[in-house]
Amino acid sequence: MSISRSLLFFILFASFFNLNGQQRYELNQYNGLPLDAQINDIKLGKDISSYVATDKGLYYIPSVTVESREIIPDKYIQAISSPDKDIFFFGGNQVFSTSDNPGTVYEIGDKSVNISSICKTNNNIWIGTNDGIYVVNGKTYKVVRHYVPNNSDLISKQINFIHFDQYGILWVGTKNGLLRIENDNWKLYEKNNSFEGIYENNEGLWVLSDKELWNIDNISRANRWYKLNLKKDLKKGTVNDIVVDSRGRLIIASDYLVRFDPYNNDIERYGNDLGLVSKKCTALAIDNEDRVWIGTNDSGLFTVGFKDHLQAKKEKTPLDIVLVSQQPTCNNENDGSIKLLVKGGSKNINILWSTGESDIKNLDNLIAGDYSVTVIDPKKDTIIKNITLSEPQELTIELKNVTKNPTDNRSSVEFNISGGTPGYILKIDGIYTENPAKNVFPGQHEAQVTDVFGCTTFTDFEVEGETNFTNLDAKKITFKGKFSK
Repeated sequence: MSISRSLLFFILFASFFNLNGQQRYELNQYNGLPLDAQINDIKLGKDISSYVATDKGLYYIPSVTVESREIIPDKYIQAISSPDKDIFFFGGNQVFSTSDNPGTVYEIGDKSVNISSICKTNNNIWIGTNDGIYVVNGKTYKVVRHYVPNNSDLISKQINFIHFDQYGILWVGTKNGLLRIENDNWKLYEKNNSFEGIYENNEGLWVLSDKELWNIDNISRANRWYKLNLKKDLKKGTVNDIVVDSRGRLIIASDYLVRFDPYNNDIERYGNDLGLVSKKCTALAIDNEDRVWIGTNDSGLFTVGFKDHLQAKKEKTPLDIVLVSQQPTCNNENDGSIKLLVKGGSKNINILWSTGESDIKNLDNLIAGDYSVTVIDPKKDTIIKNITLSEPQELTIELKNVTKNPTDNRSSVEFNISGGTPGYILKIDGIYTENPAKNVFPGQHEAQVTDVFGCTTFTDFEVEGETNFTNLDAKKITFKGKFSK
């Protein structure tokens, strides 16, 4: 890089910076990458450096004021794993490689496979694709397992993200549900949701689907889910990435950029006014200065520094709290929970719950009802928050009608099912069936219904008619042939 080119780069950078000087943020387009590059993934180093995956190759950026270095040129790179001891993995289409030997390429699957995410665990590399999960040995780089719906708990082959949390739990976001994998124990949650983004900070996991936003308390391998209720202005289209700043605000990249403060429900949306040539944000990262790195689909890389971060560093953040909850799963169940999120104030706050507990941030084993918390900052503030836990209606099943088949002695049986949480599973005499159930023989039966959270109830019913065994006399039954031992 020549001196004149360096000077030109600095002038372009500074001019764009000053252009937004009167606004509430400071926007800079990074000119050290091709300006028409599609940014697919961004991973920040421990210092001020970053690695950027693009449709034109893999780049290393020492800092935002220095031109990038090409690591892999002229290749489509979709995903980068988080660096582990300065070594990371990256890939695109059906190939992947490693930073300590980027010239060697390893293949998974056939040419129809597209890599969406890469995650390094203790011993293996987990690769999410449109063809399920490929597990690669961390030493030989050979595929040792390929998980798809017919050999695992996956429902969908489409993997949107894989995250290895600080407690050694794998979280796999798919088109149909979120998988939690601890050792060899797999559990699929919320299969009717397409999970699109995940971020981990000291409050746990922030997980976003096409329908909901959750905070999952994973501290010490806990697994408490708190729904925050997805607001319609938080995203447009599919979520491509999500990060959380030092003040607990979520920055969400979809067809536009949004900053959401769950403590006061403030939503700030940035689109054309942010100066982006492309409205579609494709990748996010956030550094120690709360500077947001934004990748776009056709306009390269930007950084945004919000001025309220600089103000917050000079001024003490006032105390603010929010309550998030998990409602009881079944009627009259005591598995509800409440989590207290605290921002600002002093370190020596006092917490008093209406249940009598004190100085804890989580309440578990709760029934439906009204709860409150008082948070006292000895130096200044006292805040009281109220929350109501609601329970679903009682799950019920009752016989609606029985319709006899015209050609045999079997019948079609229909039930009225209500209450609980829809997503019902019906069994008759322990066998899965539809509603109405077809070809039910005459006799006494038991119908059992289970909702999406596992709440269960049953009813006994009778189908009238003659069985095939009504007129049989046991004394007249004879057997032909020989018995074998």
